[in-house]
Amino acid sequence: MKILRIGISQTVHSLPLVRGLEAGGEGYRAVTGRPGDLADQLRHGKLDAALIPSVEFFRGVGDAVVPGLCLASRGADSAFRFLSEGYPENWSAISVDKGSRSGVAALRLLLGRSFRVSPDFRSCDLNPDNPLEGPEGKADGALLIGDAALSGEEGRDLGRWWRESFHRPLVHSLWAWRGDEEAGAFLAELLGDARRRGEAEREAIAAEEAARLGLPAERVADALAASGTELDGEALEGLRLFHRLCVEEHLAGRYAGVERALDALAPARAAAAR
Repeated sequence: MKILRIGISQTVHSLPLVRGLEAGGEGYRAVTGRPGDLADQLRHGKLDAALIPSVEFFRGVGDAVVPGLCLASRGADSAFRFLSEGYPENWSAISVDKGSRSGVAALRLLLGRSFRVSPDFRSCDLNPDNPLEGPEGKADGALLIGDAALSGEEGRDLGRWWRESFHRPLVHSLWAWRGDEEAGAFLAELLGDARRRGEAEREAIAAEEAARLGLPAERVADALAASGTELDGEALEGLRLFHRLCVEEHLAGRYAGVERALDALAPARAAAAR
């Protein structure tokens, strides 16, 4: 088997899923980047596998998903935070981080469901200290992700908002890959081991990230506790819901390969449980 190129994001929430992968190892080389950038690299054949926004898999990036693994906002996990000014009916422009794809899709769905509004979205490098100000002028709202979302206290937590609206977790990231069965088996073992290692070291991860960000360890630990890494039955229901809504609202196309891959996850999860 060739050396696999695996894309990993090192946001706080992804660390329990990628623990120990960043240095590379036998059979693979790690490439770090923002989730959206990793999806683009996987799409163009520069990576063999990557932790990508689930909406990018809905859009045809990757051939299959590693079963049993995901990143899911099961509540207020501070993975995404929406700031806004004024009344929803007056919103005309929302600034979003270039690295966010699932968060942007989820926000579009929530705005339509909650307020029946569909403002323009501006993709840019947000200034976390003043996120409403962007290169195209002041926006009515902004979507923060990663460190900026976790460090902030204002605004609306997207994970909690999604749970309250749809009664399912927001499954925002998946391990997608391309290749043969040998590569798939290798990835399932490697990435499953990384998750088990990360879950066992959640407390250490929270302490490390709290020190890096200058936040209370309890706050980071609470955020990680609300962020799931297992694609269990509830998460699979949430993933299917997210996919259906994205297709219905034309945020993703209807691809037969994606449908088959999602269908395959249920028996794969059951087999893994046995």
